[in-house]
Amino acid sequence: MANSLHGTMGVVFVGAICDAILYGIVIFQTYRYFGGRNDGLGMRVLVSLLCLLDTLQLILIGHALYYFLISHFSDAIVLQRSVWSLNLEVAVTVVITFIVRCFFTVRLWTMSNKNIILAAAISIFSLAQLGLGIGMSVITLSI
Repeated sequence: MANSLHGTMGVVFVGAICDAILYGIVIFQTYRYFGGRNDGLGMRVLVSLLCLLDTLQLILIGHALYYFLISHFSDAIVLQRSVWSLNLEVAVTVVITFIVRCFFTVRLWTMSNKNIILAAAISIFSLAQLGLGIGMSVITLSI
C-alpha cells in the first residue's frame, strides 16, 4: 500500500508544487499588467477573471491534497473515490481553457483577414471541449 500511495500521491504533490510556482508567476504577471497597461475595460476584466479562476483552481487542488494526504492518509477506501474539489477543478480548467481559446480565436480571426471558416472551426472544437469537460465534471460529481 505504501508503494502505491507513494507512486500516485507523490506525483500529485509534485504537480501541485509546480502549479503553485506557476501561480506565483501568474500573480506577478497580473500585477505588472495592471501596473503598466492602459488597455480597455474588457481586457482588464478578462485578465482579472483568468487570475481569479487560477486562484480557485489552486484552492481546489490544495483541498484535494489536504483531503487525501492529511484527512484520509493511507485510507485505501477513500483512495478509490475522487473528492468533489478534484472533480470541480477539472471544470475550472476547462473553463479557463475555453476563455483563452476564445481570446485567441478572436485574435486569429482579426489577423487572418476575418477568415470565418478558420474561426468557426476553432470555435466548434472549443465548444465541444467545453461541453465534454463540463459534462465529465457533472458526471463525476454525481457519482
